[in-house]
Amino acid sequence: MTAVEQQIASPWLIKQASKSAEPVRMRLFCFHYAGATASIFRSWQAAMLEQVEVVAVQLPGREYRMTEPLLSDMGQIAPVVAEALLPLLDKPFVFFGHSMGALVGFDVIRILRAHGLRQPQMLIASGR
Repeated sequence: MTAVEQQIASPWLIKQASKSAEPVRMRLFCFHYAGATASIFRSWQAAMLEQVEVVAVQLPGREYRMTEPLLSDMGQIAPVVAEALLPLLDKPFVFFGHSMGALVGFDVIRILRAHGLRQPQMLIASGR
């Protein structure tokens, strides 16, 4: 994790440090593809409006979570991610997922919906 990245709420989530004093109005949760890591979203914060906070999901077995075992079953991934996101669902949010990340995002939405929790404004599914 670089100096501009911050782990928030849980080891599952990281965000880029914002240089803005603007209050966050929306969060963009990003889910990486199977062979990637959360660092693929490292430059996204700089490209966003100041009121949008980019939060990347980091799966175990990658980057700073390298010592943790990989999870190969969506039934293991989505519930833990959904729980990790709960403290950050206080603002409107959007999910972006590429390839496998689109599936993770979709399953997290299903879990949030099943529990009557806040839903994303949109799911952007890329490469799926």
